[in-house]
Amino acid sequence: MRLRFNDPGRVGLHRAVRAAIGTTAALVLALTLLPGTPAGVLASFGSIALLGSADFGGSARRRIISLLATGFAGVVVIAIGGLAAGSVWSIVAVTFVVTGILAFLVALRGTFASACPALTKVYVASAMVTTSLSDVPDLLAGWGIAVAVAVPVTLLILPRRNLAPVRQACIGALRALASAAHNRSQGRVMDPAPIDAARTHLRDSYLGNPFRAAGLSRTDRALQVLVGQLEALLTAMTRGTAYSSPMSVLPDTADLVAASATALDAQARALDSTASAPPRVAPVVDLWVSQWASAVAVLGSDEYGPPPERVRIVHAAFPDRAFAISVVRLGILVRRVLRLVPEDLDETAHSIPQPPLAHPWRDLASQVTLRSPWMRTALRTGVALAVAVLVVELIGLAHGFWVALGVIATLRMDGVATLRTSLLAVAGTFAGALIGYVLLVTEATHPVLMWIALVLVIFLAVYTQATTAYVVGQAAFSLFVIVAFSVINWPPQLKTIDDRFIDIVVGAAISVIVALLMWPRGVAAGLLGNVTDAIRQGCTLLSHAVEDLLYGPGRVTPAELTEVSAAFTRSREVVEASLASRAPDSATRAQDWEGVIDDIRTLTVSAHLIAEWAGDGPPMAATVPELVAPIQSDLHTACEAWQQTVRRIDGATAEVRTPAPDSIAALQGVAGRVDLTSPTIAGRMVSATWTHGWIHMTYRAGLLAPVPAPAA
Repeated sequence: MRLRFNDPGRVGLHRAVRAAIGTTAALVLALTLLPGTPAGVLASFGSIALLGSADFGGSARRRIISLLATGFAGVVVIAIGGLAAGSVWSIVAVTFVVTGILAFLVALRGTFASACPALTKVYVASAMVTTSLSDVPDLLAGWGIAVAVAVPVTLLILPRRNLAPVRQACIGALRALASAAHNRSQGRVMDPAPIDAARTHLRDSYLGNPFRAAGLSRTDRALQVLVGQLEALLTAMTRGTAYSSPMSVLPDTADLVAASATALDAQARALDSTASAPPRVAPVVDLWVSQWASAVAVLGSDEYGPPPERVRIVHAAFPDRAFAISVVRLGILVRRVLRLVPEDLDETAHSIPQPPLAHPWRDLASQVTLRSPWMRTALRTGVALAVAVLVVELIGLAHGFWVALGVIATLRMDGVATLRTSLLAVAGTFAGALIGYVLLVTEATHPVLMWIALVLVIFLAVYTQATTAYVVGQAAFSLFVIVAFSVINWPPQLKTIDDRFIDIVVGAAISVIVALLMWPRGVAAGLLGNVTDAIRQGCTLLSHAVEDLLYGPGRVTPAELTEVSAAFTRSREVVEASLASRAPDSATRAQDWEGVIDDIRTLTVSAHLIAEWAGDGPPMAATVPELVAPIQSDLHTACEAWQQTVRRIDGATAEVRTPAPDSIAALQGVAGRVDLTSPTIAGRMVSATWTHGWIHMTYRAGLLAPVPAPAA
């Protein structure tokens, strides 16, 4: 079987080079300055955790801050581990709490997603190496050496990629959209190829970038939202024929499209740092407002034909109106990314729907429920590592913290995956042990050769972890453990090999037992449950928003808006989990789920938009009651399409045909029976026509959401 390596952008190669240099240097310093102490363990495992696992991104300043913050957190967990090591039950209880919290904080992503797994390893090592409080200063010194070495290595040796590729992809997407809008304003047919290429590049740069969420800053979070809004707009542009059909003759529409193109180009130049002034969307907003007045005037004018034709003209303007409001939202987000003062927009006539603000800690609080996959993962991690500590303390296994490391390496989000990973871990450890045996037998009397071997195995241990088969990575890491401990505890002992194999078997067994007893399928299923929950809540919000439009405001509450936004945020976890898995099709599944999330964004954005302007005019039921039934029919059809998506996510194979919303024909009929010269009635007719457009867009998103097939 051919061994294949997957290392886009050579991220794994650069990480392995840094780890090989930094870990070796840290171990040399620890053994020179603090010989015969546990400092060498923390220096080696701490530096490989910082350089090989906690791969921070962003600017040089941000990477330094992340490393120093992780270093400070490491001091805290080492101190806690050392203090807890006084008794069996205290270390078991503290291990459950500390490792569970660290596993839960990964839900914040960004810096936390990089730092928390590394801190878990540091805590386990310190807690299980400590024999008395006198060891704690040495452990802290070893950790200090690891941090001190990691800072210059991470900044000077093959500097990391950062969020620049994501920003450049956003710039490319904005320019592709600007070009399409410019061509449309000139009456040319849209070419879908550049739009598709921009969407593919944006998705690849984001999903393929390990530093896509580099921190908790408002800028980072705004960039994430910007990526999502761009993906959704690019997807909408290529669905159906709306954007390739001729532009409506409705006055102000051509100017609105041209202003949108200008705004998009300005946003791209601002992100690219080539703009001389901040990007503005106020001209788009002004034309967006005046287009509404134009639509009301057209409906009341015989100049544009009979009433059904006037409704058709207004309806044909919807794609460009929807495009314009997306441009406004993108402009708001670009200003947030660039930390510019928000633009003062005229909202006297219509509310301007703001893109969501990120509230990471509030989002984390919403995960404090047993339905949350992150909460379940945290509990399983805490229990598994606490059991590992208890087993080690009761049995007295040598190098017992390797058992805990075995748990960390094998515990997955469901029982089947944990069992499969555990078997591969045992096989990989056995292979690594065999190679280690040969190495110790032949080279154990040559310290220089062992140090050379250490550099090589550190490189292999880090490089193979994320670039090739799991069994190979586990073999390489086991070889690193054997060689590192042989160097630390010179002269080497063959018993180290036996201890490594026994400990990994025990750790894997604990992982399997805990995974099969605690939500054997529920953790992974919870990810899908988050997606379906976001759909259901989005449909409920859409229903309430439409009812507010029809019967008057009062059904949509601020609490509901907040919860829908939180539910949408939770739905994205399935993308992160797919990327984190080591399945052969993980990247493809992540892209498919990203497409589903983009479509859910269309549902939630449409619901938010309608909720925003539901109170901008009198209730339809009180002014033009004939409009109620067609809009309700549209709403029912769209929600049915999304229910079908829920059924597909739940594994149903039978398709239920969902007819497209067809209220435009009904609205055209209503137009012939009402007084369109009344601005109030004409305004409600415009609202109904463009509400149909949003609902129809939502319907298509639900119908075409690319739900991946169930994992094998």
